[in-house]
Amino acid sequence: YGKVVLRETSGFQEEPSADVLLILDFDASGNLESISLNRNISEVKDKLLYKKVRAAKRCNASSPTFYLNLKEPEKSVNSCLKGIFSHLKKFADSPILEPSDYTQVLSKLKAYLSQVSFSKKERILLTVRFDGKFPAEIPALKSAFIKAIASDAGFSKKELVEGTCSLCREKKLVSGKKSPLACYTLDKIGYISGFSEKFHFRGFPLCYECYTLLEAAKNLVFKHTYTIS
Repeated sequence: YGKVVLRETSGFQEEPSADVLLILDFDASGNLESISLNRNISEVKDKLLYKKVRAAKRCNASSPTFYLNLKEPEKSVNSCLKGIFSHLKKFADSPILEPSDYTQVLSKLKAYLSQVSFSKKERILLTVRFDGKFPAEIPALKSAFIKAIASDAGFSKKELVEGTCSLCREKKLVSGKKSPLACYTLDKIGYISGFSEKFHFRGFPLCYECYTLLEAAKNLVFKHTYTIS
């Protein structure tokens, strides 16, 4: 099922649930040129490299698309936008485009928001576009995103061990740090074989490829509402 889903998606990125998309348009040098609004997010959803966040956080450190803090836009720029690109650069194989002046971005964003109005119920996403290209259309940025998400999921080189993947049953580098399934957790020592997190690979070891497939399939299933009859 995951293999079918991945033919039409960008792997770890998820479909956002929002009413409005604000786009920060930068030139090839990272200078902010304009800000635009898009209410038809379905047209560009596969280009955003969006990843959900847990709990009350507004932005995922690896995702260049996140929910705007309308009351405190400085948090969206100084904490989220700036922090995201700082984080992604750690996983980039080549230089990635980023805003050249965050102070200018905040100033122009505040000016723009003062001229538009949103209803209290509207969910607003903020994303970037460099030289007319959305995040997923920029190879270096997309590559950094995928590697950052993989690291967040416990697939950094220092956490991988030789083992047998629980899904494909092949012997390869695996990790049992996390699972796309919420029922699997290592937050209590008694849940871990050997009573130590260093034995994470004994629980539900997955290779990177199978983790991606399981994540994609889970995201598609959770998009729908089901009833038990």
